[in-house]
Amino acid sequence: MTIPPGYLSFLRPLTRREVPFGSGGISLLQESDLGNSGQVGYSVSPDGLPLADAREGGWRESWVVVGHDLAVGDPLILDTGSPSLPILTSAHGEGSWEPQLVSSNLASFGRLLAAFEQIAEGRSNPADLAKHPPTGLEIDRYLRAALAEEKASGAYLFWDMLLEDYSRFMGEAPEEMAGL
Repeated sequence: MTIPPGYLSFLRPLTRREVPFGSGGISLLQESDLGNSGQVGYSVSPDGLPLADAREGGWRESWVVVGHDLAVGDPLILDTGSPSLPILTSAHGEGSWEPQLVSSNLASFGRLLAAFEQIAEGRSNPADLAKHPPTGLEIDRYLRAALAEEKASGAYLFWDMLLEDYSRFMGEAPEEMAGL
């Protein structure tokens, strides 16, 4: 498997590979884990046999796991088959892969990750989040950034869902995106 140089150029300067928020967040794999070890259970079996499958719902050869959602462990997937290198996610353990867009390209992913880092600052676990919940203004800024980046693609929904655990924890929903 070949990791595109564009992704490595994106990954190498990042100072944080994990951005926890309450009981969720995002974790990106280290460069050394992008090879077969990070792909076990996705594109390769524990025995190293290929699992990529061209059938509907199968894992694509062009997909590379680059990280995970910290709340449920769903993979963050780099689609190397597209020149824009979009990031996708899909629920694991469902018997088939139904990818959803996280970001339409790496530049957008980087900006959205930075916005998520800002709202997650000082809120890395449920206790910190309860002590220092985001204000309505912070949530509004974050959701506006997600909308500005990915409204046309619909990928802003992933970034909104990162706040969903917070909303359940606090017993309230984030501000409606339709009004933004």
